[in-house]
Amino acid sequence: MAKKEINQPTIEELTPQKPSQQTPKPTPEIIPTPQTPIESTKRLKPKYKYISEETISQIIKKSIPKQFIATKRFAVILGLIFLVIIALALIQFPFNKLLSGETNIIIGIGYPWPFLELGIMNPEDPPLRPKNLFLDLIIYLLISYLIDIAINFILDTKLIKSKEELKEKPKIMETAKPTLADKITKKIFDE
Repeated sequence: MAKKEINQPTIEELTPQKPSQQTPKPTPEIIPTPQTPIESTKRLKPKYKYISEETISQIIKKSIPKQFIATKRFAVILGLIFLVIIALALIQFPFNKLLSGETNIIIGIGYPWPFLELGIMNPEDPPLRPKNLFLDLIIYLLISYLIDIAINFILDTKLIKSKEELKEKPKIMETAKPTLADKITKKIFDE
């Protein structure tokens, strides 16, 4: 019988060798020329639009319908509500008590709770009522927001749009035909 030769490693092969020290190669300096601007030498990180780069605020913005987002009219409506409240206070001013000579008159501005009370008899009392102002402001903000949403819905109806605007409809995309890879994966997973 013939003996087979076995390759046995020698001691020199088993001992770890120290890495040879190589001097780093100097990198050539890039001198900006008109052909290579400085911006092109910097590495820019690509901005991916749809790979989980969206912030939470962007996701929430996309989930809220367009009609529910407050517009610039919101501030105008809020200002008009304050003007109506002041006009209501002027209409309800007690002229008859003032003409009869009563001095214990309190002028309340604000509805449903007066947030500004002007007392003729006690001018040193602070006229502002912060609690009432806060409650009234919440109500006024809610009312102006609801009015703004109602205006958005009214302006978005098809009855108001012109014929040209109604003709502009989004294109209907057909579903893509399955590719060969889609067919193969479907066949594999169906089995």
